[in-house]
Amino acid sequence: MNNKIIFIFLFLLFNEIICWKCGKNLLDIKPRTIDIGEENEKRRLAADYTKIKIGYDFSNMKKPSTMSDETYQKVIRIISETASEFRKFLSVQHTDIRIDATKDEFKQGCRLDDLSNDYENFFVDNDVIIFPSFNEVGQNVLAAAAMCLLVSRTLQPIGGILYINPKISFDSKNTDIYLKGLLLHEITHILIFDYNLFEEKGMTVTTNGVSYVNTPKVLEKAKTHFKCNDMIGVHLEDQGGTGSAGSHWEARYMLGDYMISTDYFENFVSDITLALFEDSGFYKVDYPEYNPFRFGKDKGCDFLNENCIKNEQPLSDEFCSEYGPKCSYSRTMKGYCLIGYYSTRIPSQYQYFKGEPTKGGFTPANYCPVAYERSIEDDHYPTSCKVGNNSLGDYQGDDSFCFISSLAPKTSDSNRTEEKAMCYKVECDNAKKQLKVHVGSQTLVCSEEGKITNKNFDGELTCPKYTQICSGIDSNVCNDMFSCLSLGKSNENYTPHVYSDDGEEDIIRIASGRKLDTFLLLNIVLALLL
Repeated sequence: MNNKIIFIFLFLLFNEIICWKCGKNLLDIKPRTIDIGEENEKRRLAADYTKIKIGYDFSNMKKPSTMSDETYQKVIRIISETASEFRKFLSVQHTDIRIDATKDEFKQGCRLDDLSNDYENFFVDNDVIIFPSFNEVGQNVLAAAAMCLLVSRTLQPIGGILYINPKISFDSKNTDIYLKGLLLHEITHILIFDYNLFEEKGMTVTTNGVSYVNTPKVLEKAKTHFKCNDMIGVHLEDQGGTGSAGSHWEARYMLGDYMISTDYFENFVSDITLALFEDSGFYKVDYPEYNPFRFGKDKGCDFLNENCIKNEQPLSDEFCSEYGPKCSYSRTMKGYCLIGYYSTRIPSQYQYFKGEPTKGGFTPANYCPVAYERSIEDDHYPTSCKVGNNSLGDYQGDDSFCFISSLAPKTSDSNRTEEKAMCYKVECDNAKKQLKVHVGSQTLVCSEEGKITNKNFDGELTCPKYTQICSGIDSNVCNDMFSCLSLGKSNENYTPHVYSDDGEEDIIRIASGRKLDTFLLLNIVLALLL
C-alpha cells in the first residue's frame, strides 16, 4: 500500500482523534479573593521558604455509580500522590492562617456543593487547598482545573477546583503514570498557569495577535534553551478555542513540555515552565541540574521564526516530511512520523506542502509533522521506552531510550530488515562522551552521530547526538517526568492533609478531551497497514 493511500486513510480519522485534552478555559471561574489581614501578610512575606504543602478536600469527590470501590480508591491515591511531585521543585513562604470567611462564601467562590466543616483550618497546615470532583466539563475533555481562591493583596493562588472526567478508562495499562501526569498539568493551572493571572500581573505581551510570556526568568531560560537572544517571549497556545488557547504553551515550540494543551506522552517539566513559577513571585524554584526537555534545544532563532517545513523539507530534526519510524526528540518514546492528508483544508498559514492544502501533521503543533506513538494494544494509555509494549528485541526500563534501527541477529539465511523505532538499554560514558547501547546481549558504542554496524547483526543502528540522551554531568539518565524530577534527590514520604464533608480530617498514606476509542482505532489501523 503506497504512502499516499496510508495518509488518506489516517487523516479521515484525524479530525476526531486530535482533540484538546484540557478544558481549563471552559470553567470560566472568576477567583474569589481572600483577605488574610495585613499582619498575616507581613508574617508570610517574612517567613522562610519551605516545600509547598498541597491539601485536598474530597467532599465533592462522589463515586460514580458505575465505578468500583477499588478504582475509586486508586484515583484518590493517585490524586494524593501528585502533591509530593510539586515538593520536588516548589517552595513557598508559609504562615499558619485561619480563614475569616463563611462556608457559603467558599462554596460560591469555588462552585462547590459540599465543603469540609474544618475549612477554617485549611491554611493552618496547607499552602494550597484543592477541591477535586468527577465532572464532564466538555466534549473530548479529560480534565480541567482553575484557581478559585486568591490572596487579595498579592493574588497568590491558595485554592482551586479540579474536575476529572469520570469516563476516563481508569483501569487501562499505565493508568498511574498517565493520570498522575494529567493531574500535574491540571494542578499547575491552579498554581500559576492562568491567562487571567498573567494579565493581572503583567506577565504577557501580545504582538500581531499572538500572546507571549515575557517575564525575565522565562526569557532567560528560553533564550538559553533555544539559543536565540532575539526572543519576544515564549509563545502561548493560539489554537483549541476557549478550552485551550492562551492557557498553555504552544506545542509547535514546546512539544514535550507538560503544559502543552493535549496528549503527547513525552512530558517533562522544562526549565522554562519552572521559570514561570519563579517569575510569579509566589514560589522559590529548585532547578534540576539535568533537564531532559530538548525540543528545539540550541536550534537558534530560525527554529522559532521559520516554518517547520521549509521547501517541503524539515526545518530541523524535530520534524519530518515522510511517513516512517521516528523517535520523539528526547528519545523517550518510539513512534512514527505523523504526516498525512486531512479530510478538509488545513488553515492557510499551516499549509507547508505546495499544491497539497490538506497535507500536514500534528494539529496542536501547528500541523507540523512530528513523532507520535504507534501501538496496537486496545487497553493502554500512551507508552514509552520506560513502560509499555515489548516488540521483538525491545527493552523497557528506566534506562531505555529510542533508536532508529534495522538490526537483526545475523543468521545464514537472514536478510537485512527495514528500519524501526526501537527501545534499547543505554549507559552514558561522560569521560569519553560515548553512548553504550545494549542490544540483546551485545553492546554497541555510539561515539558520534551517524549509522554504525556490528558483526553480530545484519542492519544498522542510527546513533543520536550524545547530548540527546546524556547530561554530560554524570552517568544518570531518566526517561519520564517523575523519575527526572527525582533525579539526585532523596525520596520523601509526604502525607498531604485530606478533608471530607463530615468535618473529619483523613490521612492518606502515600504509596508511592480526547475520544479514546478513535485514538485506539488509529493505532490499530497503523498496525494493519505496516
